[in-house]
Amino acid sequence: MDAFFAVRQAQIKSALKRLGGERGAGTHRLSLELEWTPMKPDVLAGARLLATGDLEFSVNQGARKPISPIQTFLPIRFPMREEGAQQTRVDMGAYLTPAQLEAIEQDRSGGPLMLHLRLQGVAFFDAPGEIEPAALTDAFWFECAHEIKAAEWVEVLRQLGYAQGFLIQVPLYDGAVSRQAAEAARDLQQAVAAIQEGRFRDAVATCRDALEVAYGSSDKDAHPELEYKVTGITAADKAARFWLVRQALWAVTNASKHRDPTTQDIEWERKDAVAVASVLAALLEQDPPL
Repeated sequence: MDAFFAVRQAQIKSALKRLGGERGAGTHRLSLELEWTPMKPDVLAGARLLATGDLEFSVNQGARKPISPIQTFLPIRFPMREEGAQQTRVDMGAYLTPAQLEAIEQDRSGGPLMLHLRLQGVAFFDAPGEIEPAALTDAFWFECAHEIKAAEWVEVLRQLGYAQGFLIQVPLYDGAVSRQAAEAARDLQQAVAAIQEGRFRDAVATCRDALEVAYGSSDKDAHPELEYKVTGITAADKAARFWLVRQALWAVTNASKHRDPTTQDIEWERKDAVAVASVLAALLEQDPPL
C-alpha cells in the first residue's frame, strides 16, 4: 500500500517498488527500492533529503516488532522543473542476522507479513535571494506499512540463501556423488521451499519421498541385526544405529502420505516440518547414499 507524508506542506506519495536480499558475511541485507512522487512538484523541485529510520515487521495484524535501523544508500534528490520527471528513487537497506531472519520465519509461519518503516529526516532547499539559512531546511517524519505477499518474501529468502545458510543445512553435492544423493538433496530443497510457503504437510511428505530416493523403500523394513523391540541395540554397529534414526523418520513421514483414521487428524506445523527436514539433511550429510 502507498503512504503519504508532507515536506513544506507538499504531499509526497511513497510506494515500495522492489524488495530484495543480499547474503553477506555473517549478516544479510534487506534492500528496499521506494519511489517518492510529490503531489506539488514545483514546491520540491531540486530539494535534497537526508533520511534515516527504523524497520519493523508484523504478522496477522499482530504487534509490531523491531528489526533494525534502516538507512539510505544514495542521496535523495527531487528533479528540477526543467528535467521533466517527477518521481525520485530512494534506495534503503537494513541488516539482519540469521537469528533475526529465523525469528521472522517462525512468526510468519508461511504467510504474508507487513513491513513498517518509521522514517525521519531533513529537506534542504536552495536559497532564493537573501533568505535566512533557517528557511532553507525543513524537518519531516512519517510512518508507512507495506504488505509483503508470501511469494514475494519467499523470493527474498531465496536471494538470501536461506535454505543453504540458515536453520536447515541442505547438502550441495557435486558430480562425484551418486544420483540418489543428488536427487534426495533436490527433494530436500523442495521440502524447504514448502516450509517457506507454509505447506507443512507437503514438506514432510517430500522428505518421505527423499528417504525413498536415498535409501530405498525396503529401508523401512526390519533391520537384519535388530529385533522388532530393538533388544539387540547394545550389540548393534554404527550403521544399524543410524538405521534406527531413519526408521523413526520413516514412521513420522509416512503419516503425511496417508489419511487413514489414525493420521487424518494430524495437524502439521512449521516446527514439525523443520524438525523432519533438519534430521533428513543431517542424515544425508553424514552418510550420502551410494
